[in-house]
Amino acid sequence: MSDDDFVQFKLTYDPAQIAVLKSVLEDQEIPYFVQGENFATLYPTTPFLSGFRLRVHKQNEARVRELLDKLVEEIEPLDEEAMDEDEGSA
Repeated sequence: MSDDDFVQFKLTYDPAQIAVLKSVLEDQEIPYFVQGENFATLYPTTPFLSGFRLRVHKQNEARVRELLDKLVEEIEPLDEEAMDEDEGSA
């Protein structure tokens, strides 16, 4: 596989978001790489300048999108429940 076989899937400036995305992809054994990650380790302020670029193989792009859509669907109800609990305690 060459770098040309990979497409930019996500650009984010949030290291926590990249960590979650990497975890999902590793769990599913989907090849990926993150541009800007090592540079950000050397220069911690750089994610805010260049961001993290998550790249996935062209063949996996649709599968990754489905996985992340499903993840968002699973998280949103949890967010709503937490907001309901917060409103109830006020």
